[in-house]
This record gives sequence, structure tokens and C-alpha cells, in this order.
Amino acid sequence: MITRARALFRRLLQRTGMKKTKTDITTSDELSCKEIVELVTNYLEQSLLPETRVQFETHLAACPGCTNYVEQVRTTISMLRHLTEEPVFPETKQELLEVFRSWRKE
Repeated sequence: MITRARALFRRLLQRTGMKKTKTDITTSDELSCKEIVELVTNYLEQSLLPETRVQFETHLAACPGCTNYVEQVRTTISMLRHLTEEPVFPETKQELLEVFRSWRKE
């Protein structure tokens, strides 16, 4: 999951024209795009400290790339919740198992 988040972050940086640098150092009052990616789960779960939440939201207000990223994560979470509500029919489950079994043999 972390690897996918990193890949998404890299693509996000490329799409928005932001550059990932090794000198991405932040002051105590600012968060970097990398830190936003690392904190997004805590932000969405509302478990950030108040000061960090303010820093997070301040960064989002000035960074369209990170705003887009947070919205993509929200959308993904929402879609995953809906998936768990869908019933899995026995026929579908059996078909999937057969496909995976034959795939492993090849």
C-alpha cells in the first residue's frame, strides 16, 4: 500500500509540474508535499494534532497538487467502502478462483 502511495505521489508530482528535490526541508511552520502524503491518512481520520492540522490545511490552500491528491485518496476510500457493501455471488467467486488458479499454472 505504501509503495502504491509513493507511485501515486510521483505521478502527481509529474502531472502538476512540482519537482521532488532532496533539499525538501521544511520549517516548523510549513509542511512539504512529501509530508502531506505521509500525513494524509491521519488528516482524513482527524487524528492530527491541532497545530499540524493547521499546517496541513495551510499547505493545501496553497498547493493544488496536494489538494488533488487528498481528494483522490478520499474518493478511493469512498469507493472501497462501497465495494464492501456489494454482495459477492457464489458464481462470481467461483469464476474468479478458477481464473486465478489457471493463471498461476501458466
